[in-house]
Amino acid sequence: MDLKSSGKLKITLSKQLGKGLFERDELFIPENNIAVLRDTLNTVFPPSQPMAATPAAKTYTLDDIRKQHGQSAYTPWTDADDADLKKMHGEGYSVEQLAAHFKRSEGAIRSRLKKFGL
Repeated sequence: MDLKSSGKLKITLSKQLGKGLFERDELFIPENNIAVLRDTLNTVFPPSQPMAATPAAKTYTLDDIRKQHGQSAYTPWTDADDADLKKMHGEGYSVEQLAAHFKRSEGAIRSRLKKFGL
């Protein structure tokens, strides 16, 4: 069977052995065996829900998230927001207070503080 001309799943494992030196292992699964692989993996490593052939539909919308966490959820941080966040954190505001101020989730605030090493 010529795997180069047919559909296949390619799994690659690369290991760095030293500076600029890599070892690569590749595994090719022919397209007609992908369903068998999925079923086998579900048997060997039972997930909480079986692996689906297609991704599940989202059960939430961006509007739902913004209603819960504020209108700034999933919008880019501005330079002014970053400056205010650093200043307010330095002044002792809690994550909860910062989340309310910036209209973002507490997780978003913690993530942004971590990015700045705060």
